[in-house]
Amino acid sequence: QERIETIAARAGLRVLDLLPALRRAYAQHRDLYIAWDDEHFTPRGHRVVAEALQRYLVDQRLVPAVQKAQQLASNDKSHHS
Repeated sequence: QERIETIAARAGLRVLDLLPALRRAYAQHRDLYIAWDDEHFTPRGHRVVAEALQRYLVDQRLVPAVQKAQQLASNDKSHHS
């Protein structure tokens, strides 16, 4: 992971390490992966990744916070009506 972060930094790319979020979720309940293949996420595993990605994007100011985004979408709809 550190090697990937170093290479990405040199290239000017951002990196999101999902391992901490997955480890925390796994410690609570081990249902992140489909039991028979251990490679594909269950719905909960997908949710953990999606929530981590959302936090990262908002924290990095790459997207507006959800509440603000919903408010902007509502305003956009009202202007098109």
